[in-house]
Amino acid sequence: MGGRGGSMEKLEMLLRELCISFGVSGFEEDTRNVIAEKLKPYADKIEIDPVGNLICIKEGNPKGKKIMITAHMDEIGMIVNFIDKNGFVRFRPLGGLDPSTLQSRYAVIKTKKGFVEGIIGVKPFYVKKEEERRKPVDFDDLYMDLGTNSKEETEELGVKVGDPIALWKDFKIINNKFIAGRPLDNRIGCLVLIKVFKYISEKVDDLSIYAVGSVQEELGRRGIQTAAFKLKPDIAICLDVVPELKLPDVKEHISPIKVGEGVSIGLGDRFMIFSRDIFNLLIKTAEEYNIKYQVGVPGTGGTDASRLTLAREGIPTGLIDVPVRYTHAPIEFASIEDIKNAIKLCCTFIENL
Repeated sequence: MGGRGGSMEKLEMLLRELCISFGVSGFEEDTRNVIAEKLKPYADKIEIDPVGNLICIKEGNPKGKKIMITAHMDEIGMIVNFIDKNGFVRFRPLGGLDPSTLQSRYAVIKTKKGFVEGIIGVKPFYVKKEEERRKPVDFDDLYMDLGTNSKEETEELGVKVGDPIALWKDFKIINNKFIAGRPLDNRIGCLVLIKVFKYISEKVDDLSIYAVGSVQEELGRRGIQTAAFKLKPDIAICLDVVPELKLPDVKEHISPIKVGEGVSIGLGDRFMIFSRDIFNLLIKTAEEYNIKYQVGVPGTGGTDASRLTLAREGIPTGLIDVPVRYTHAPIEFASIEDIKNAIKLCCTFIENL
């Protein structure tokens, strides 16, 4: 892999730094700062657009192609919507969260005074009536316990309605092959973005490269369209993750994607089919350079790639995904080798344009 992938230790350190940064949808500043710091030595220009997208530009030949590589910076989370008289914090989701996965989890609120830690609670099973036990957990059943005893005490910590909440940032290396933690969706894409921009900026002179960290993807792919409108790229590559569904309780035919079996080259998402020319070029690149890959077919999720495809007059767009198990859950799971393959595929594809 050489400079395209880097050592496992360097990848781990960078991904850990990205994952522990706070970046709930609409509140991506901390993650954006990490990415900007890593790319500043390689960019001719760095700017933040009005909706919060990070745009890093490496100028090439004015007559050459303009390539956008993009990864969304935001993670799923919650937002404070009420503080009760006993100091417990109620919240609503930001992005696609399953409330049944949240109970007894650590979480952190970002306030103007700093971070406030707590535990997500729910009415204990042993005091629920029989009909309550059969009812699925809903967001109305959940609350955040900060260890305070009144609304005033919670407010003294700096907590206010409208403050964002992130799940606890755990990060582990499993069996020297896999990464488990939050939020791999989509800090893995951000990692690939950083590595590709650094590599390509030093290798390619003719191309203009735009690295974009987009905002609010988890709220409906919102941020990327303003960056695409501004930059007018000739080609775009979206870097994201794709759910692995090869699990004991999921039927085998639901999805062909598996963690550890290679980078996923996406044909489309639930909103549309992407550029088949770019898709075929990505497949050709993977096969010519012996990069292990899988084909991702349209499923239930959406990505920034469908927004990019429809931006302005239409942008030929490809999707490079890293398979992730347990997406949108408190702990996600991915293969280090799949991440390296994603970096290699994106770098090689751009080098050969």
